[in-house]
Amino acid sequence: MCLSVLLTGCGKVSGDETGGETGGSEVSGEKSESQTMTVAIGTDVNQWDIDKFPGGDGRFVWAQIYETLVRLDKDLNMIPGLATSWETKDDGKTWTFELRKGVKFHDGSDFNADAVIYSYSDRSNVMSAKTLPLESIEKIDEFTVKFVCTKPVPLPTYLTHIAWPVVSPSSVDDSGNFVSPIGSGPYKFVSQTKGEEIVLERNDEYWGEKAKTSKVIFKIIPDATSRVLALKSGDVDVCLKIPESDVAGLEQDKNIVVNRKLSTFTDFLQFNSFKAPFDDVNVRKAVAYAIDTESIVKNILDGIGIAAQGRAYSPCMMYSADDLKLYT
Repeated sequence: MCLSVLLTGCGKVSGDETGGETGGSEVSGEKSESQTMTVAIGTDVNQWDIDKFPGGDGRFVWAQIYETLVRLDKDLNMIPGLATSWETKDDGKTWTFELRKGVKFHDGSDFNADAVIYSYSDRSNVMSAKTLPLESIEKIDEFTVKFVCTKPVPLPTYLTHIAWPVVSPSSVDDSGNFVSPIGSGPYKFVSQTKGEEIVLERNDEYWGEKAKTSKVIFKIIPDATSRVLALKSGDVDVCLKIPESDVAGLEQDKNIVVNRKLSTFTDFLQFNSFKAPFDDVNVRKAVAYAIDTESIVKNILDGIGIAAQGRAYSPCMMYSADDLKLYT
């Protein structure tokens, strides 16, 4: 099932003007440069160090602080991030990345090849999880790095994921203990009150387009209904992950703007095809035939979403096969 995720809703805002755009979130109108935006999320950030990726909504917060070598634009095309270009000369086993010059981390230190090598060292999620077949990372010069893989791999695609950011080596102390989240993104970490809120402030030295909101406060509200109530009351300006049953009502509220966008997230059943009974392809086909995905979208999800075409890929993804024959 491919859900159409509710990205943002705008309640009242704290400032003289309303609206704006900040940290990649789409918000209608224009915001004051000095404004604070409060965002309701469902889960706290339980991990800041790069040895693991945070669960739940932590990825949204990470994406304001940390950056990746390669980005995806709104149409999911790869575009330069902290790397300005990349190439492979042996069909994907060796990749060379040219790095962006003039970028500063939030602590004032320089972004360079040493930071990339540190970020993809043995302590990082990239190497420890063994997700990628990386053999080594070599520094060619201050702004050029070479990734050597054990087999061909579409490395730039992987490196768009916020789970593999580039961080300042000063994020840890001399003993290797994590100190603070220090990235190069449009917002800087200020504070975290566990289970309550995370405060970020604008990075005025950001190399790219500056954020229009000076401060973002992420309020931790685990209950979805409570997040909606906070939005309606104006306690928060933006609310993520709205229950499908609330969308129609929110769209009727003249004080709230609902932004819908087809998501890359999908809900799906995954078979263990190595064990009975799902080692039998006919059983797997029978289960697929028995599930009425269109009915699920209409009657359970209130029409918020579309039936996924295939195992797990959203139609907005490059791997989606629109002409795939389904067992329906």
